[in-house]
Amino acid sequence: MGRKSPSRRRSFYRERRNTVNHYQSEEIAREVADQFNKKFRFLRIGDDGDQDPVLPPLESVFASRTAYQVESLQKVKTALNKVKSRLNDFEISDWHQHTRRRSSLQPILSELRNRIRAEFVTQAFAKLYECVATYELVPPFSVGKHREFYSVHLCEAPGAFITGLNHYLKLNRGDEVKWRWFANTLNPYYEGNCLGNMIADDRFILHTMDSWCFGADYTGDIMRKENLGEIVRRSKDFPMINLVTADGSIDCLDVPEAQEEHVSKLHLAEAVTALKILTTDGCFILKMFTFFEHSSVDLLYLLYVCFRELHVFKPATSKPGNSEVYVIAKYFRKPDGLDAYLDRMFDNLHSECSMFDLKDIPSAFVEQVKSCAELFMMHQQEVIEHNIYYYHKNDTNEEERLDIFRKKMCRKFFDKYNIKPIPRSEAILHGVDVSSGVVNINPRDNHGTYNERSLLSLTNGDERLTILRNKLDAMYDNKPRFMPRAKLSDRSLPSSRSSLEIIQLSCGKSVRKILSSKFVVFSYIRFLSEVIDTVTSIIPPGEDTPPLLTLDRSSYTLSIDINVYATMPSYDLFEKQLFLRLLECITDLPLQEGTDHLVVENWLLLTQFCVGLVFFLKTYVFEHIETVQGGKLRFSRLKPDGIDSLRYLNETIQMEKNGCTEGKSVLGIVPAYVLFDGSFYYAVINYNTDLCLHYCSVLLEDK
Repeated sequence: MGRKSPSRRRSFYRERRNTVNHYQSEEIAREVADQFNKKFRFLRIGDDGDQDPVLPPLESVFASRTAYQVESLQKVKTALNKVKSRLNDFEISDWHQHTRRRSSLQPILSELRNRIRAEFVTQAFAKLYECVATYELVPPFSVGKHREFYSVHLCEAPGAFITGLNHYLKLNRGDEVKWRWFANTLNPYYEGNCLGNMIADDRFILHTMDSWCFGADYTGDIMRKENLGEIVRRSKDFPMINLVTADGSIDCLDVPEAQEEHVSKLHLAEAVTALKILTTDGCFILKMFTFFEHSSVDLLYLLYVCFRELHVFKPATSKPGNSEVYVIAKYFRKPDGLDAYLDRMFDNLHSECSMFDLKDIPSAFVEQVKSCAELFMMHQQEVIEHNIYYYHKNDTNEEERLDIFRKKMCRKFFDKYNIKPIPRSEAILHGVDVSSGVVNINPRDNHGTYNERSLLSLTNGDERLTILRNKLDAMYDNKPRFMPRAKLSDRSLPSSRSSLEIIQLSCGKSVRKILSSKFVVFSYIRFLSEVIDTVTSIIPPGEDTPPLLTLDRSSYTLSIDINVYATMPSYDLFEKQLFLRLLECITDLPLQEGTDHLVVENWLLLTQFCVGLVFFLKTYVFEHIETVQGGKLRFSRLKPDGIDSLRYLNETIQMEKNGCTEGKSVLGIVPAYVLFDGSFYYAVINYNTDLCLHYCSVLLEDK
């Protein structure tokens, strides 16, 4: 058989490709339509469908001593976990790269950033836009009605729900609405917040600090009653609350089968907060996951009773292989006596028992929950199975199909929601681009398979020490450096700002243990915590605790015993003791003949208080600061009014401290923004990186 000519071969392949495209086109069109139609609506129960449901008796709320299970929902849960368990041996970073490559999300986000030039675009921006547009959560304003709109955003970091809502309002309501907002989230500047529970991206927060409510204790923890009270109090500054969004979650990487139980208390806290502040006919958007457990059934029923419409929606821009869905509750109707229910619910927030008795929830409603759970489980299961199938498969036709699918998804997204650019002047931070030019100091660093991580937690002490030493070697080899020429002495403030003007104290819950820090790469603070926990569990501290601070007068070096870091009962107490000792040493400095400097050794600058203190010392007390090899900071050339400035700072701190309630203390001494401005910030990170590694090597040495 003769060979085809080049022109005939090109024609053959073109016809074949066109046939494939035509065959796939209808299938892809259906698949695209499905991505925008992952919805469920709860129907009203009753003969006419107009009967308002009622809450169970108040005295029955959390009265049960057990937690019920719905057998049909547990079967759906088992089916989903069976599929999810097939992922246990996949290396997580490889898996994320694979699913990202198959996702249709990136072209949409790219268009939003580059063509639409929207403000602070993340996946959350797109998801919020879909929720608001699909369910018309900002209705057109009729003549004579209020043309004001007020929203509160819970568990909001990094802030893209806010910029997404702003874009929607400006594009679809224009000048007809005056919008005001405030937000809450776990405070990225509070070092006692756990990394796994917090989104620490503060690029938007830093420029909108006055619009964020971190609660009465500065943690931002919405599950603390005093912080709930602070949010309710602040909401009263607005004449009404039309929309509440809640996008909270908790890291469930190592407990994927128990994600729903893990986040249930947070979801209840978000819902209680929303129901306490919403105005009649207001709307609520709540991120949830699966609906298999009593906690979800109870919460959905609470919302079903309190709103005239209840929907569940998975936006097309939500990752299709995860369990994330958004509950859309419309037209708040506030049943009589609701506040008493909400108070009782929050008081029992940490109960492991059912909020409602199953017999008090209509069986027809539970059936709807089952139908909803099955619907979204089937969507997720199908995506996971497809991703597994193509994990090691190199299929040219599939790549071509994916390319067509991504393009059609992108086109459908912009056609459906009609998103267009808005004037730069209408952005929240007009003139400030928080999305570009920022160094990412905390890239995703999850590695290994689920089974490997599970086995690691079961290893004995010696094995864990070996693993940690090997990890330490790797971290030394891959140590990051940000702006290598950055120095602690770099100026970031106009010299005209006096010490009296710059002092701005913040008070909150005392930090007993450092769980996070904006002043070091997260993987390093996480590793430091892991080393401390491992070493202290294997080798209990000795009875004789060495002095925490010692002063060598010959070199005028104040040394911190690096081993004591692991055993200190309160980090807050340590840094306040250190401050007083520094005050003492600096005050005595003019009496030290031939000495014009103070060296501080082994000072980890992990808190806003410590970094603020270094900033204050180098700006208002000394002429110069430099790092010295061996984990030392050298302050030199005392300013004429340096001691007076430091004494004034001390007096201000003591006055604020006396006003703090029990369990609280001064957490910051200067505005947060001055610590993140300029190369000073990157110099602090580089210094802490070196000292963290040195500290870990000392702790792991000869253990």
